[in-house]
Amino acid sequence: PFDAGTADDFVLPASPLCRWTVTGVQWAGKYWVNATPGDINGFRIVFWEDDGGTPRGGGASSPNLAVAIASYDISGSASETSLGADAYSYEATLPEGVELLPDVRYWIQIQALAEYPPQWGLHITHTRQGTGPVQYFDLLGLPAWTPVPDDGDIAFRLLGSPQDLLCDDGNACTADTCANGQCA
Repeated sequence: PFDAGTADDFVLPASPLCRWTVTGVQWAGKYWVNATPGDINGFRIVFWEDDGGTPRGGGASSPNLAVAIASYDISGSASETSLGADAYSYEATLPEGVELLPDVRYWIQIQALAEYPPQWGLHITHTRQGTGPVQYFDLLGLPAWTPVPDDGDIAFRLLGSPQDLLCDDGNACTADTCANGQCA
């Protein structure tokens, strides 16, 4: 695939339970440069730990997927739906849920899997929450993770729910007894 990608940070809200299970993702993107909708073969969705304000695994021409929390290659168009003005919405159910803790900064990367053309990118919002998005683009010499020169965030939504985490004694863990995913 065309090796370029963008990631943005997120923090799951506090919950009376110890973890969240993310089971799907919705996002918005657009085509440009001689592109036709439907030219994408699939998408790669990657979840990263935070590494001092950028996703873990950066510094090289492309990120080190071996250190990702989870990486999913989603085949097909991810239910590509036109929003008008060359913008499209997408949705994917993850093959298996990824378990994440509340109140911890994580990063999500959504990458189109396609040969050039098309050129496709994530939609950038007009507001920012948390740290701004970062990118890599080996063709332009931008290593992972170079800040995106924009004041917004990428447009995405996580789908999932809070879940119990069982302690070694079989009792449910709550936010009051949970420390780094383990019962205190």
